[in-house]
Amino acid sequence: TGVQTCALPIYACLAAVAAQEDVHAETILVDNASTDGTADYVRAAYPWVRIVPLARNEGFAGGNNRGVAAARGRFVALLNNDTVADPRWLRTLVDGVDEAAGFALVTSRVVYMHDPGVIDSAGDGFLRWGGAYKRLHGAPSSEASDTTEVFGVCGGACAVRRRVFEELGGFDDTFFFSHEDVDLSYRARLLGYRCWYVAEAVVEHHGSGTSGRTSAFAVRHAQRNAEWLYLKNTPGVLLAKSI
Repeated sequence: TGVQTCALPIYACLAAVAAQEDVHAETILVDNASTDGTADYVRAAYPWVRIVPLARNEGFAGGNNRGVAAARGRFVALLNNDTVADPRWLRTLVDGVDEAAGFALVTSRVVYMHDPGVIDSAGDGFLRWGGAYKRLHGAPSSEASDTTEVFGVCGGACAVRRRVFEELGGFDDTFFFSHEDVDLSYRARLLGYRCWYVAEAVVEHHGSGTSGRTSAFAVRHAQRNAEWLYLKNTPGVLLAKSI
């Protein structure tokens, strides 16, 4: 995903990607017009990484869309730059895709890096009145040990059948940052696709390493997008009943 100045060095993420087992994948890093030398560093230290440089910051939504457009595989896996993935993460995640059952989007067990015993996200949930939330956020990791269907995937550590991502038109660029993954999942569900949480696909997450946890930028986009995705996607009958 897009890289800007981050408290967690990018090499921790890429080292984990390089250590993935039993899987063949290309690695694409979208550089969202960073100014900290990240792109030059990655070119020199990780020549196997294909860099997609952007002239301006296109946000999480636009950045990932550009990365997927450059990808060549049947599946696309999205991974935040402030994460460290378990060596079996990608193999386990992709194995969770079951198109026959409609599960074209799959998501990970995301735990905190400073305390892997605590869940950051086990997929996304969505309330009837429009509130999106991280499923099991703050709960012990042991409570997220069951693989199950969820409303949506966490965009920071998920996989999608490429043709489905393209059918959906990718992320909505206007979201820029925050809730774009819930929006994508909602639109997928409206087309009959389902989302699957894979408990064995584990990723440690630094948490707000790029955006900042309580910056005015983050708060504004989170609130705006939370309301917009609800109004944009909810079928009229349900909207009238719940609004």
